[in-house]
Amino acid sequence: MALCLINPQKRKISVKKNEESQEALDRLQECLEEAQEGPVRLLERFWRDQAMVLTYAELRAIVTEDNIPGTVIDDWQRDYAKLIADKVTPVWRAAMAAGVRSNPVLDGMEIDAAALAKDWIADHGAELVTNLVEEQVQAIRYVMGESVRYQMGSAETAQYIRPVIGLTESQTAANMKYYNSIKEQMMENHPRMQKETIERKARESAARYASKQHRSRAETIARTEIVTAYHEGNDRAVRDGIRNNAFPRMRKEWSTSLDDKVCPACMALEGVAIDMEEEFSVKSGKRTITKMLPPLHPRCACAIKYVESSGKDAIIRADKIIEGHDRAPKEEKPGVVIDHIGKNGKADIRTYYDSLGMKRREVHTTDHGNSGQHPYGKNGEHVHIYAWDTDGRLKKRIVREVYETERKENGDIL
Repeated sequence: MALCLINPQKRKISVKKNEESQEALDRLQECLEEAQEGPVRLLERFWRDQAMVLTYAELRAIVTEDNIPGTVIDDWQRDYAKLIADKVTPVWRAAMAAGVRSNPVLDGMEIDAAALAKDWIADHGAELVTNLVEEQVQAIRYVMGESVRYQMGSAETAQYIRPVIGLTESQTAANMKYYNSIKEQMMENHPRMQKETIERKARESAARYASKQHRSRAETIARTEIVTAYHEGNDRAVRDGIRNNAFPRMRKEWSTSLDDKVCPACMALEGVAIDMEEEFSVKSGKRTITKMLPPLHPRCACAIKYVESSGKDAIIRADKIIEGHDRAPKEEKPGVVIDHIGKNGKADIRTYYDSLGMKRREVHTTDHGNSGQHPYGKNGEHVHIYAWDTDGRLKKRIVREVYETERKENGDIL
């Protein structure tokens, strides 16, 4: 599973965020802090147990036959299925309940989110089992393929496999490279040391590294699954309320922490509000990612705020008009919309201010004569997203495509 870039060593910068969006993020974070550690320890223990029950004969068979016996894969399938049913499903249900409790539009409503998501739990559980087993199979096949390149004998390879059971292919590749670098270094520094001793010491070092990798992978899986279930329960509860006429038609709005840990793809979705049946769409490199709900990627901790919808594709109307060399200021009255009129007498920039009065989003109708810098839409139309720190300094600016919902809202200028 690929991760968006996250740098935990960077200093977190306080940002201005409206109260409702910040509360959605805070409640999701509280759920993660309370629920994550148990599943992490569970997965670490599970992978250790899986490795220990593999017999040396099975490991030798994997290496000498250059294939993983079907009985071993069947065992892994059953192991993961039991883990999901007995241990992970209760975590999902608890996260769904937390999602419902966190949503202010659901206050006072008795909703069993897990019951609403019964079909999702069954389908997602089966999908997760398949993915986890497949990742494990691919990782072991990688070991078998690379053992030839590293000139590892069958006995050495069989002994090496056990500690990396449960890692992904990319993690296994890093571990295998580390293991062989330790071997090479020891052979160079200790030419008289026996080959078996060098391999044993390298395996011990690689096993310690694998333990850290297992911890990282367990945290990724636990965090991602908790966030997924949290939002799934929340969303289904809102939909149930709409069906039962408990409240008006709703829209879902993407919310990020706006700090240095937010990847560019998630930042591009900040503040985007779409209808319940629409998908969030964003470009990440050469890929276009579409999601009904967070997480956008593993370890994503973005939140959704549900807001009332008029049910109409209403055109946004500007509160103020500016023109010439004047530019929209970074601060205005909360919720204000300002149009800038270009040389052709038409609006070329529409600026939106959030509930704190900070400039949050701009819709540009042209490429400003620079199609290379703004290769968007038919006419270069694009959107700027702004993030400000608490001192009013610009912290980050993202440029992205115009979403379909924004096209409808700004149909008079686009």
